[in-house]
Amino acid sequence: MPCEQINQALTQRRFELHVQPIIEIATGRIRHMEVLLRMRDMRGGMVYPDRFIPMAKRTGQIQAIDRRGIDNALAAMELRADLSLSINLSASAMDDPLLLTDLRHLLERHRIAPERISFEVTETAAINSLLNATRLMRGMQELGCRFALDDFGSGYASYAYLRKLPVDEVKIDGAFVRDIAKNPEDRIFVKAITDMAHGMGKRVIAEFVENAEILAILKGLGVDDAQGYHFSKPVKLKQPGTPIPFDGVL
Repeated sequence: MPCEQINQALTQRRFELHVQPIIEIATGRIRHMEVLLRMRDMRGGMVYPDRFIPMAKRTGQIQAIDRRGIDNALAAMELRADLSLSINLSASAMDDPLLLTDLRHLLERHRIAPERISFEVTETAAINSLLNATRLMRGMQELGCRFALDDFGSGYASYAYLRKLPVDEVKIDGAFVRDIAKNPEDRIFVKAITDMAHGMGKRVIAEFVENAEILAILKGLGVDDAQGYHFSKPVKLKQPGTPIPFDGVL
């Protein structure tokens, strides 16, 4: 995708929020929802991140997309007191010296209680910029936001890094969840991650939960939260005055 199209989408505000619920397994209630940013082309067609993110990374536009995602999410939360959102950050955010300051200003402008917000970054992105990632996480936590480590378990030394990174939640890499009903090694791995994270005072979220059998296994292993097509595919966040696209109890 040409960078000019990304610039136009940023200028014309053609990025929109889609959301997917994260469910507390013990109660079946929505804890919060993950924000998934989508782009519309000039004809209104949907453009998924795998088409615009690689180019944005190469051109440096990814930082503007990070900002737009945060701004859009906080604007939606300002209009909807029933929203609690988890916002993805790119690897470039780890090395963005202005992000914390800009986030503070956005929180003040939109009048959002920071405890309604969680940020996510992949394990790989955090490890590749460990010092800056740690600084960013601590800074966001000082503002009152939470932080989750996404795709956990994909790294070669996950335990060692988890000890160093001040995250509140870990999201287990979906590669260890999708086949957990058939693969006993995956169950062993997920149980080990869950026990380890709980021992450090962190919540555990499992992605790629696609059926009731997987959910039951995760509940037996002590996983706290679940996310996946068993509950809902990502859907566009509706305008104020309409219900959240999930009923709050699943």
